[in-house]
Amino acid sequence: MKKRSLLCVLLCIFLLLPLTSCGLGGGGAGSTDTGQKPATRTEPSDTEPTTGGSEEPKPPAEMLTLFDDAVNCRILNCYSTVSAKDVVLDFMADVTEKTGCTLGYSSANADASMPEIVVGTAEARPESVTVYNGLRWSGRDIRIVGNKIYVNTRSEMYLASMLNLLLSAMTKTEKGWEIAMDFTYAKDAGTLDADLPMLETAGTDAGVMQSDDGNRYVATYQNVTDAEYTAYVAKLTAAGFTAYDESTVNGNRFGTYTKGNTQVNLCLYPARATCKVLYGKLGTLPSLTKPETEQLVRPSITQLARKAVEESIPNGAPGMGYVIQLSDGRYILLDGGPVDEKDEDPQALLDYLVANKPASHEKPIIAAWIISHAHGDHLALPTRFLRDFHDRVVVEMSITNFPYLKGITMQYDNATALAGAVSAYQALVRAYYPKAGQMVAHTGQRFWIGDAYLEIFYTQEDGYPTIPGTANETSLVFRMTLGGRTCMFLGDLDSCAFMRDVWGTAVKSDILQLAHHGYNGGDLELYKNIDPEICFWAGDEWRFLKDPRCTGAQSGYEFNKWIRDDSVRVRRHLHNSVTAIIHLDGDNTTVETVEAIK
Repeated sequence: MKKRSLLCVLLCIFLLLPLTSCGLGGGGAGSTDTGQKPATRTEPSDTEPTTGGSEEPKPPAEMLTLFDDAVNCRILNCYSTVSAKDVVLDFMADVTEKTGCTLGYSSANADASMPEIVVGTAEARPESVTVYNGLRWSGRDIRIVGNKIYVNTRSEMYLASMLNLLLSAMTKTEKGWEIAMDFTYAKDAGTLDADLPMLETAGTDAGVMQSDDGNRYVATYQNVTDAEYTAYVAKLTAAGFTAYDESTVNGNRFGTYTKGNTQVNLCLYPARATCKVLYGKLGTLPSLTKPETEQLVRPSITQLARKAVEESIPNGAPGMGYVIQLSDGRYILLDGGPVDEKDEDPQALLDYLVANKPASHEKPIIAAWIISHAHGDHLALPTRFLRDFHDRVVVEMSITNFPYLKGITMQYDNATALAGAVSAYQALVRAYYPKAGQMVAHTGQRFWIGDAYLEIFYTQEDGYPTIPGTANETSLVFRMTLGGRTCMFLGDLDSCAFMRDVWGTAVKSDILQLAHHGYNGGDLELYKNIDPEICFWAGDEWRFLKDPRCTGAQSGYEFNKWIRDDSVRVRRHLHNSVTAIIHLDGDNTTVETVEAIK
């Protein structure tokens, strides 16, 4: 309670003292305001700053006095995002709680004789700019120069742990509260950073975020030009990286590059004035050429009726699951749904796979299991299925792209619980299918699985530097071309405006799985650009007919009203209370529905 009161007082002071003197990197004036708490992570080495240690005895370190009768340290916060301001406010409250002293705000023209903590970069503090410019991708640095303490990082996600280190280094002495002048802290991502050249741009550095299992990183830049992108590709090549794939779609540029055990993916979105540098450990690279396959079955997409769908009426989560069968008889599975009360849906999925596999396949072969995001109504059934029936099927590849859930705080979801769900699923894949490919999909990638051609249109990496409020915002979106037809799978995407802006009419598809069960997240212009003939609604019949969001009667859901308007186009709508099978065969494509669940 005492700390919360301190925070309120500090917040009032902060609102009265806007910081107009800060700029450049590290959250300068060009940064994007996330409005969310940044990801925080305390690594083992974050508790071991350097204080000039040596095996040989040294004289006592010179100390910088922060607080005494005549000295009062202040802080200059150069980050403009709400999330970073919150971290700084917490730090200021922690300093007061530890020392009993108030860490006031500084400004560009403050009394230079007073000690100061500079968080980020300020043109009026040239040393801070020098330190920041010397950092590599995920680097962070704390150093003391004169009576200034410089705290710099390219990633806000480390800011809280860095300030905690600084707090722990403050010591009570006879003079007051002090810190050793030789206190330093520096860290980067090791070999990943060393191998990867820096992007040079006149645009804005919006920081670096961890991704996936923490060993992948997302660097975001604003206002990167096409020429700067081209120059960076040349730098990668000069540094020994080899192009695996490069493409340009609707003015957007993409590339995959590898060197040793490092993989880099680039994305340039002119419509959003955004460039992404995605880097980390080398993952499974997909096939860029169509393989020779034997046609054993007619390819299809199936939306299986599930017990959990009916159990979710009227306000529960119906989940989502699709079974795609390739011409060679193998399957691509997308999500699966929640587990129903009697645990019948996993068995029903197995029965369907067995009943429709070619006779020449001893077991159903899952060529790829794609997980759109970590919510239980999408991931729970796949996890249960692999636990109970792993010996009844073969899994050749897992395709995902999850945020680093252990390192972020979501406003509306429990990221820790989601991280546990992801870990459980991935552990099963690794345990039972050790030879299965583990692909982390990135926007712009396009590849073949059998005779299915997949194109990735959105991943959670596209949302940064904003921290996702829910897992829906992290949905993996792709279009599949199979049997002469195209199908766009939006998952639970709540970021359809991004796809609208970036992709334009390049999203045109014959079949559409509507965003978020046909509830939230859709976008009228995006739907118009897709303009499907057939619509999958991953929800029950009752809500499809009665829910004002699904019907488009509720304000803000005009996209659903438009897509159901027969005067615009007569479309086939398939809800999830029945099993619907689309047999894919170009202009001869047909739809089959199977009786509703009793």
